[in-house]
Amino acid sequence: MCLDPATAAAVALGGKIVGKVAGAGGKVLSAINARRQARFQQQIFDKQAADERSAALAEEERLRIQASAALGDQAVNLAAQGSRIDEGSPLLLQVQSAENLRADQLLVRFGGATRARTATDRGILARREGEAQFTSGIFGAAGDLLELGTGLAGGTL
Repeated sequence: MCLDPATAAAVALGGKIVGKVAGAGGKVLSAINARRQARFQQQIFDKQAADERSAALAEEERLRIQASAALGDQAVNLAAQGSRIDEGSPLLLQVQSAENLRADQLLVRFGGATRARTATDRGILARREGEAQFTSGIFGAAGDLLELGTGLAGGTL
């Protein structure tokens, strides 16, 4: 079966139109999926940040309990040796040990906060990249459809 030239041209034009519309639709779907993926990644990073904060708090508490026990043992040992623990070198030792504990706790807290901030920043970056991909995809699809419209209007398609 052979098509007359007008029908063949119409079929060819229809194929071009369908191709452009399908391409634009594909770009829109890709853009939507990029946005969804970026939001999911941000949720993962937000969860990681929360976990880092919780882990740091737990480690800080563990250090506090461990150091409190060590300070108590230290006081008992000093007292068992006949030292007064409320004055002089034994007191300075207790104070220094407490200051060391506080420094360790602050390091743990700072480390947890830093890891949490890094995870949060990675989530924000993932979200922004996804939004950029979304915008690019939507504008790409719009450009394809505008090209189709101008091609139809100008008879160049």
